[in-house]
Amino acid sequence: IKKEADNQFIVFLSNGSKLKAKTVLIATGSKHRKLGVSGEKEFLGKGVSYCATCDGFFYRDKVVGVIGGSDSAVSAAVFLGDIASKIYLIYRGEQLRAENFWIKAAEKNPKIEIIFNTNITEFRGEEKLTEVILDNSHQGVNNLKIDGVFVEIGFIPNTELIKDLEIELDEEGLIKIENDGRTSLTGVWAAGDITTGSNKFKQIITAASEGAVATNSILAYLRK
Repeated sequence: IKKEADNQFIVFLSNGSKLKAKTVLIATGSKHRKLGVSGEKEFLGKGVSYCATCDGFFYRDKVVGVIGGSDSAVSAAVFLGDIASKIYLIYRGEQLRAENFWIKAAEKNPKIEIIFNTNITEFRGEEKLTEVILDNSHQGVNNLKIDGVFVEIGFIPNTELIKDLEIELDEEGLIKIENDGRTSLTGVWAAGDITTGSNKFKQIITAASEGAVATNSILAYLRK
């Protein structure tokens, strides 16, 4: 996407054609940050997940792990505390980076065990995940028997399309938006997981809501 001298936009399509528009709505989303270790791709949907609120209920009374140390990881562990029988919160650092509220909630839940200074190096199993391999031993062993793992180490915003536009991003690379979806660049709106909207709560319903609000704002803008 490029902005022209007349303040309109040229959108380049993958088939080689181009579109010209007065306004653009960016809704390219974001992708889950991956661990990039052996077995992660193979066991996706078979024990490896990137969304505790989406898939957590499949692990009622099971042993699960959550990877990460920020708000998304610790809140996921707390959420799973009402579902799973045991939760390992595995973090590579020495102390959690989440809000104090979430840390206290995790620490007081007897189902949650926090493992610091540790990474998962491999996912193993047959038809489904049965264990993970750790780079540091835990209670004398490097393999952890587990039914499911939730990777909660953040998102990578899909901002490649706007690299030539001067749009303000936050420290995580998300597009900053106003309540109506406007970005810092006149004529450009954004919605969904690529934005700072909806308190960064990444769900289909919030993304759809942002899209509806942004579309309504664009219509009002074009009618002026």
